[in-house]
This record gives sequence, C-alpha cells and structure tokens, in this order.
Amino acid sequence: MRFWTQRGRKNRSKGTASAKAPEAKRPAAPGDRFGWGEAVRYVGGFVVLLALGVGAWAWWRYQPVEMMRQVVAAAQPQRAHLAEIVFEEPVVLVEGVRETLLSRAHAAARADPFDAQGLREIHDMLAKSRWMEESTIRVRRDLATGVVQGQTVRIDSITIGGKFRRPFALVRRDGRDYVVDASGTRLPVYYDAGEVTVLPAIVNAAGPLPKIGEMWRGGDLTDGLLLIRYLRAQNREWWPQVRAIDVRNWDGGDRKRPHLEIISDRGYRIAWGRAIGQEAGIEHPATAKVQALDAYYLTRGKVIGSPQGTLYINQPLLTQDRQVRLANPTPGEQGTPGS
Repeated sequence: MRFWTQRGRKNRSKGTASAKAPEAKRPAAPGDRFGWGEAVRYVGGFVVLLALGVGAWAWWRYQPVEMMRQVVAAAQPQRAHLAEIVFEEPVVLVEGVRETLLSRAHAAARADPFDAQGLREIHDMLAKSRWMEESTIRVRRDLATGVVQGQTVRIDSITIGGKFRRPFALVRRDGRDYVVDASGTRLPVYYDAGEVTVLPAIVNAAGPLPKIGEMWRGGDLTDGLLLIRYLRAQNREWWPQVRAIDVRNWDGGDRKRPHLEIISDRGYRIAWGRAIGQEAGIEHPATAKVQALDAYYLTRGKVIGSPQGTLYINQPLLTQDRQVRLANPTPGEQGTPGS
C-alpha cells in the first residue's frame, strides 16, 4: 500500500486528468452584425452633421448684416428716421411737380435703412408718374454718421437720379393745351387754352389724343416740334413773341396756304413754309427765313408780323425797301402766298 503526499496527489491528479472539452461557441447577438440599427445611427449622425453645417453657413451669411445693424444702432441708439430725399438734377419746371413727387417718395420710404422694399416702391412710383423715363430711374440710400449738437447721429438720405421728361411745347386740342416733351410724349398735365404763355403751342394737329406717357403721333406734330426746336436754338430777341405754330396745312394739301405758319403773341401770322430741311424750289432755307424775321423785327419797332395780313418770309430774298413795304402793306399789296 502506498501513501501519497498532498503535493503528489495534486501532481498525480494533474497528470492523470483528462483533457477539457472545447467550450461551446456563443451564438452571435443581434447587435454584433451590421444591420438596420447601425444604418439608423449612421444616417442620424449624418443628418446632425449636415444640420450643423447648414446652421454654420447661415450664421456666417447673416453675421455681417447683423454686425452692420449693431454698428448703426451703436451710432444712433434711438429709432432711425429718414433725413432727406434729394434729386440729382433739377426737377421739371411745372409748378407743384417737385413737391408732389417728394411727398410720395417720403410716403414710400421706410425707416429701416436695410429694407429695400421702400426703394423699390419709390422707383415704381416715379415710373408710374410718367415724369421720368423709367429706364433711367436710379434710387439709392446713403448711410453715414455725423456729429450734430455734440452727439453722433446717423445721416440717412435717399438720392433719386434719372432723366426727367421736361415740358417743351403745348398741343392745343378742344380748348385745352396739353404739355409734351421734345419727343412729343404727352406729360401728365394740361391747361386751358392760352393759360400758359412760356411754351409755344402747336395748333390744328390732326392726330388722336394719346394717353399720358405715350407719344403724340403724326407728321404734322413732328414738323411743328422741329420748327419750335430750331427757332428756340436761334436765341433771337423776337423768340418770346412766338406763341404758336399752325400745322393745319403741313402736307401742302392747300396750295394757297403755307405749310407751316408762325402765330405771334399779337395774333399776327407769319408764313414759314415747309418744314426744316424740306424746302423746295425757290423757297428760302431756314437760315434766310430767320434773317428775314430779324429784318422785320428791326423795321417794325421790335415786333414780328404785321397787323395788315400774313407776312411771307419764305419768298426769295427781298430788298430792304420791299421788306418794309411787306411789313406795312398798302390795301392792294398783301404779298404773294408761297409754298
């Protein structure tokens, strides 16, 4: 019989013990594989990152405007008010137009200098007024700071630029004088016939009355405006005496009447003849007609025209004596009608 020590037993047990069975493999848990759970987490993370990026971009875009607002607010803590509205060029000479346009512009302007809607409304108002050519209208807002009575305040102004339609002549129709510009465009104002004398009138034009802002059509009106422009450019002393241009026979349909006639402030008629640049035959050119008017003006006591009848300046050059006799015709001498 053998006796083993405790250590020997352990060694013996260790040496004689059988090999362990392999550990059974644990089934994979649902989260151990990539599936819908992971997809949801990845998509959620991407959406969060995208939202952060969009937010950062929006903040970057908005920040300069907000910083500018803060600068303006720091310069003038109280609520901002519009200082003035000015025009880059003089407004038309018609009474009340400037005041009306300024009043409407102030009504459309906004106190917030960053609000562009007010500027757009001013632009639209000016275009609808028909006093300015729409394609030339420019409205801008200028912001600055200045010291007034020891305090730093904001200087806020709106400047209006563009081309005004300026009154050039009148077109008389049915007892009214309608104002037109140099192109014949009808302006939004009219007067009783003869009420305004600073602008010459075109009488007996045949074309239909256009709407405000539209051009008055017709060759008679075109020739009348051309004659007014030419006479005004001569800058003669007698120019203020020109009251109207009669275009009744502008096409020469009546051979006994001149194509165009000048009517003076005293109602005297002066036969001008054909339109500028359309002279024919023995008819004087425009320069010679102006010289003839100069002569009559000097020999008639600085009055153009004659009370005895139509004065014909479209005839061939005359001697000084003949000019005087035509200006002071005898009962049997009224001059010869010309083209």
